[in-house]
Amino acid sequence: MSLRVYQKNRATKYGIHAYILADSKSKYCWNIDIYHGVSSSLKVIVTGLLTPKCMFLWHSLYMDNFYNSVRLSEFLLEHKVYTIGTLSSHRGEPCKICDLDRMSTGDVIARKNGKVLVLAWKDKRVVKVISTKHNASMTMIAR
Repeated sequence: MSLRVYQKNRATKYGIHAYILADSKSKYCWNIDIYHGVSSSLKVIVTGLLTPKCMFLWHSLYMDNFYNSVRLSEFLLEHKVYTIGTLSSHRGEPCKICDLDRMSTGDVIARKNGKVLVLAWKDKRVVKVISTKHNASMTMIAR
């Protein structure tokens, strides 16, 4: 069995794929899972990394768009874990967020289903975020 993984879109084509749950303040690694050729769903990967010590304590889990989805955020919220992060287009975003062709710079679209907030805004390009911890209020800041 080989741990080496081929990733065609990376500068370094071969490497080891690791899933890591780490504390952003202390840099402590809570859990790690090395990909070893057996595919799992993202829900299984994320919940496998979350030890029982992390669940039901209202911790905030920050994830990138590879992991985030509305369904996973709802599931983790039921287990008292907040989720925050970017959202990829193919991860179950609301239909109103999908139609972003007409957005101009500075536009914001937000949708909430009572539990999960999905927000899209356009600067140079459209950025989508998902959160179970925040609301859609905006604050203007001066540079």
